[in-house]
Amino acid sequence: IILTSMHKYVARIHVVQANDLLSLNSPTTCLQLFVFPETTFLGVTAYQNDKITQLKNRQQPLRKGISRER
Repeated sequence: IILTSMHKYVARIHVVQANDLLSLNSPTTCLQLFVFPETTFLGVTAYQNDKITQLKNRQQPLRKGISRER
């Protein structure tokens, strides 16, 4: 998943009908769409909360450009 900073996102689930996995590449009929407004969030590039920054650094220890934890 690729996000853009300062854009709002919300989780949605599309239920589609398909005869098999290969038919998912062709146009399908959307039977139901579920939107979850309580999952709305804003994409960011920097965290204001030091605990969140530390958690992110622990979860991605090999990411390039990590500064030392505060």
